[in-house]
Amino acid sequence: MCKGEPREHVCGHTSIKWSYCRYSSFDLASRRTAPCDNVDFGETRQGRTECPLENCAFKSKGGRWVCCQCRQGPNTTGWCMKPVKRMEVNKASGDEEEVERTCDHGCCQTCFQSREYAGKLGWCGAGVLTTAVQTKAAAD
Repeated sequence: MCKGEPREHVCGHTSIKWSYCRYSSFDLASRRTAPCDNVDFGETRQGRTECPLENCAFKSKGGRWVCCQCRQGPNTTGWCMKPVKRMEVNKASGDEEEVERTCDHGCCQTCFQSREYAGKLGWCGAGVLTTAVQTKAAAD
């Protein structure tokens, strides 16, 4: 029996650490081992290593990013947990009303690395976006 130990990484991706049994197979062409037909998966644990995916957007942004959907940040996990206001239909009344939810966008290639975005928009040290007018007034 092969054993798979799922690891959840801070980016939100999951990898599996495999322990192969003698019934697993090895493909010479791809040089990959495949588990047998009788697999036992353990409990998902928090991964202690960085995401193994080469194209992980969260990893490529250094673990701090600004969401391309709500323009908020910095985010330090793979999903944007910043508050956004949305219009939703109230199931009881049928009326449309504004509610506050979390953005829930997953870090993608379009999202900004936190430091890059901060420099483009005038991000101050306190984590507040400044406008050109506020920046000019402060300089005077």
